[in-house]
Amino acid sequence: MSKDAKKPQTVGELISSTYFDDAQETMKKFSEQREKILDTLRPTVERIAEMKNAFTLPEINHHVLINYQPTDVLILKELRQLNAKKQKTPQVQGCDFVVVYDTNDVSLNRVIDGKVYSYDLSENGKRKRMLDLLLDKKGYVQTEELKNLLECPTTQAVAKIKQTFNDYASNTLKLNKIEIINSKKGSGYRINPKIHIEKE
Repeated sequence: MSKDAKKPQTVGELISSTYFDDAQETMKKFSEQREKILDTLRPTVERIAEMKNAFTLPEINHHVLINYQPTDVLILKELRQLNAKKQKTPQVQGCDFVVVYDTNDVSLNRVIDGKVYSYDLSENGKRKRMLDLLLDKKGYVQTEELKNLLECPTTQAVAKIKQTFNDYASNTLKLNKIEIINSKKGSGYRINPKIHIEKE
């Protein structure tokens, strides 16, 4: 290796050398290539910007989204409020009679032309228990299950409780011999769907 090859080059020598020309040419080609890529991407970038603007709400409407609640959430909230206040929903269509079950006085009450007719259940142990069980079950309860729940010795005893309850209720509440508790062979016992009982 010659002595001149080991000697460091000055800035002037580097600028005048072919390396500098090569570097400049490379940078030029890079800039040209970069511009071509940007030109290719520019329509896509502009389209994305347009879409972003189209789906961005004005600042003045942002509070609408913040306070927005789906319809099902609003309905659930209203039902909870009604339940908390013990307000009654409108009478179920198809019911012939409305009877109010006052759980404080332990009585069934019916209003006819402004007059209140009442059936006191406070001392009717198994009759009250039968009513409570059937109200909780919301449908037919098998006779055998009801016999066990009421601690009756036979299924005939269950039928007797039902008959006695209906006789008293029909007379005191003026139900025109309509039974509050129905029975059906093979299905069991249930609350008569023609009677709507509201618990208070």
